[in-house]
Amino acid sequence: MPGIDIVLFNEKVRAIGKLDYWTPKALDQDAMRWVLAASEMLQDTCNMTYFESIKGRLIQAGEEYCHIAHRNSSSRLRDISCFGLCSTLSEIPEFTFTHPDGHTFISPDKRIAYYPIPKVASSILRSSFIEMSRQQLGTRPPALDHANKENDTDLLCKPQDDFIEQWANVPCDTVSYAAVRDPLTRFASGYREVCDYGRLQDDLRAWGFRVTQEVGQNPVCPNIPALAPTPPPTMKTDPSGRPTTVTDANAESEGDGVRDRSQRTDFQDANKAWSHAHAQMERVVRSMACSDWNEHLVPQSTILRPALGGVTRQRLMRNETSLQSHNESTFGTSKQHSFTGLLEPSDSCTSKIGYILPISDLEDLGHVLNETFHVSPVRSKKRMNMRGGWPQPESLEQALSNEGKKLWCLIHLEDYLRFSEFFCPPSWCQHFRWVGMSREDFGRVFHENNCTTNNDYS
Repeated sequence: MPGIDIVLFNEKVRAIGKLDYWTPKALDQDAMRWVLAASEMLQDTCNMTYFESIKGRLIQAGEEYCHIAHRNSSSRLRDISCFGLCSTLSEIPEFTFTHPDGHTFISPDKRIAYYPIPKVASSILRSSFIEMSRQQLGTRPPALDHANKENDTDLLCKPQDDFIEQWANVPCDTVSYAAVRDPLTRFASGYREVCDYGRLQDDLRAWGFRVTQEVGQNPVCPNIPALAPTPPPTMKTDPSGRPTTVTDANAESEGDGVRDRSQRTDFQDANKAWSHAHAQMERVVRSMACSDWNEHLVPQSTILRPALGGVTRQRLMRNETSLQSHNESTFGTSKQHSFTGLLEPSDSCTSKIGYILPISDLEDLGHVLNETFHVSPVRSKKRMNMRGGWPQPESLEQALSNEGKKLWCLIHLEDYLRFSEFFCPPSWCQHFRWVGMSREDFGRVFHENNCTTNNDYS
């Protein structure tokens, strides 16, 4: 039987007509088969040495960062940044970068829990939740004293505050929620965030920048218009003195043309910049197909796995992984064998996370929480951490090769299946035909959202 808080909360959500909409849906047998097929296809693109090398680099960089920057992480939470110091696991979990035990914020009275997902308003939702929790306690937790304690592992492994918990320890009658975002929009936003790692000098992004270098990635977001400009026309004057346009093909032969030569150079430089940016994005997508080395890019269903269950690829990995040279081939063609199976939610309750909602419904969530608990852990009106520039969601179709687009779609297939009522996959995902999904299947899964697929694909 659900607790009284859940019953009251459900009444409020039902009153606005969104109880079924926010209730997480389990994957049916067809969806599970498609996700398993995508998992195997992604694995076939990876070189196992590279896969293990990523984990080794993350652990090494994380340990060094943890000692230098004093990033605090609970031994129970096993944050990747301090994994080598704080973990009691004998093997590195597959989803290391995403808090494999379910990083969750819980109120002091244990009545509300927020499961954060990076690049889904997580900064503002986290700060609002902590502010509410501190008001509930009536005090602020004391700051940790790091002076002369660089080697104090116990200190380094303490949680940042009293409001973080492992998902398995969240009580069953707690009202728990997570917000999700269109995977394409979130990926573009996350990619812009990763591009900013080198520019923004706070400790955490500096560490994130180092990790991207360690795994051999260097995302580039050109600070120029999203599409390379069309070459400006060359202008000349005819005998009557009127300006006429000389085509680019014969511009060089026109000695009296007045085109600014620097414009052509700028255009060539822009083309080079875009070619480089597109190539780097292709490399990032191919690398993410092998492993999750960045929490801003890894799929949301992966981050939610402790609370939702799902598909996992069980691989045997050792802490003493040798580091691979950056010049070594990243992707192999031979099939890598592994065991693929189902992962149950890590909580001890029979129920999973209580509510998953699209980011557009945050205001409704805030109202319902306020009416139920008379608190405000969700403040959607605050400015979120948004960045403009390239890439935008529509940029990926132009930037990625056909194989790159296929890999991106396979990586995010589970997201679109789990959140099919909220978001439509891009048409270039070709109704996920690679995993055996027919057009009829696609229509059945996404019909309520009126999603369409490109009819040019056979």
